[in-house]
Amino acid sequence: LSDAKAKDLMMRVFDLESRRTKLSRDQFKRFSKKLPPKTVAHFFQLDGFLNRVIDLQITAALPEIQH
Repeated sequence: LSDAKAKDLMMRVFDLESRRTKLSRDQFKRFSKKLPPKTVAHFFQLDGFLNRVIDLQITAALPEIQH
């Protein structure tokens, strides 16, 4: 893995994380208009947990980047 490719991959990861955060923020605002914020927060707490489990499974399946 070249330095350029590693940098490109990390920039894509950061972009994806930013987009995921923006989507969650926008959805929270939208859902909170129809449901109590406490209910919406609980949903996002569970959603975050499930996303971390999925991310862990993906990370475990990838080969380690050697330095």
